[in-house]
Amino acid sequence: MLDPHAVNRSLRGIIRTLLGMPANSVRPANQNAPTGTMDEQFATVLVTSVGAEGWDDSRHQNEAQPSTNVAESVTGQRRLAASVQFFRGDAYTQACRLRTLLGTSQAIASLQAAGLGFVSASPARNLTGVIDTYWEERAQIDIELYLIDHEVISTPTYGRFPISVTTPASTVSHEVLAP
Repeated sequence: MLDPHAVNRSLRGIIRTLLGMPANSVRPANQNAPTGTMDEQFATVLVTSVGAEGWDDSRHQNEAQPSTNVAESVTGQRRLAASVQFFRGDAYTQACRLRTLLGTSQAIASLQAAGLGFVSASPARNLTGVIDTYWEERAQIDIELYLIDHEVISTPTYGRFPISVTTPASTVSHEVLAP
């Protein structure tokens, strides 16, 4: 099942590791929380969209006995867009580094271990400006990823039902137990 919070958490951990940033310095976006002193750099991650790609594959399977249910599973590919913003310190440099580091074998292996596939990263954007009379460095990079989503639902079915087959020569009746 697709959990955007788990995807965000995994992506933040990967970014923090790749850039060698301290613990709790890569946070979820849009939070009202203290950000430390004015010289402490931090980054935020926001998963901005989740869209299906292609057709989902649907399969039916009988559940283990003694259940009379049928499990239907749907597996599909999802395309994710994540916005990563860096604040303070050398924000633009960190955004540029992240774009480069996402192409390394370590990053690809980390993403795959989290169930994510790297698609592309936008060029870093320098968003530096004056915030509350302080000059604050800020930069942004957008990342596109793929994720395989797997959903399963259980559907109740009949446990016993009679079946009769009649032909001109004979009639056969049986009781079928399902599944």
